[in-house]
Amino acid sequence: MNTTQRHHEHRLVAFDHAPSTVKLWSRNPAGETNDMTARQLNHVLTPPAEYEARRSGSFHRRRVDTILAAMTVSEPICIAGELGCGTGAVLADVAHSRANVSFVGVDVDEPLLRYAREHHAPPNVTYELSDATEIAGREFDFLFSIDFVHHLHDHLATLRAIRQRLRSGGAWVLIEPNVWHPVMAWKQERMKRQGLGEDHFYPRRMQRLFSSTGFEVGMKRYLHALPASVNATAPRLAKLEQMAERLPPLGASVIYVLRAV
Repeated sequence: MNTTQRHHEHRLVAFDHAPSTVKLWSRNPAGETNDMTARQLNHVLTPPAEYEARRSGSFHRRRVDTILAAMTVSEPICIAGELGCGTGAVLADVAHSRANVSFVGVDVDEPLLRYAREHHAPPNVTYELSDATEIAGREFDFLFSIDFVHHLHDHLATLRAIRQRLRSGGAWVLIEPNVWHPVMAWKQERMKRQGLGEDHFYPRRMQRLFSSTGFEVGMKRYLHALPASVNATAPRLAKLEQMAERLPPLGASVIYVLRAV
């Protein structure tokens, strides 16, 4: 029997491969193990290319555009990074548009980083296998993260570490699941109860933590009124989506632009 281990969002997942069965378990922060079925761990087992394809089209483009827009008001930027870069698709497209900036993608998942290096490695991008609290040796001018903070088990320690690596006046753009969106909240709660390392992103609680760790909120808004399966390239549809996102319950994601103070 061949056993491999894979880090996923700060959890250790073991795969025991047998001819006809797959036994899966995870170890939570308390050190307890939970048996999980392949159906429950579908989001962990999804191949990187498939994971990326599910978030392509206008859904992907709007994330890239959001980050690029934040960068234009955060100059000067010499070095930027993505926390929890995953497949590297968003990072690479951002880097292509800002060839004068050096980018670092950080993740704890070696298979995802291997995929990123093979498929999304423009010359101004490097990837590092590292926890966000262990980023060392450099100071960033700009950071961004997508669906990262709600996975953290120790928010205070991680936010402090990130603040230490972001220059004063630098910006951090966060895109997180919107707890006020009914479908997104239901999905997050279901995965949380299944022990998949997921939790909700609670804005009020997080804003207090941001303030106590040296950040101030520069902007907050909502994104993704349409699901990733809808490629909203038609101008009229894109405009309607942006209008809908003015109402908090209609945007599946919430965006924060934080300033290091």
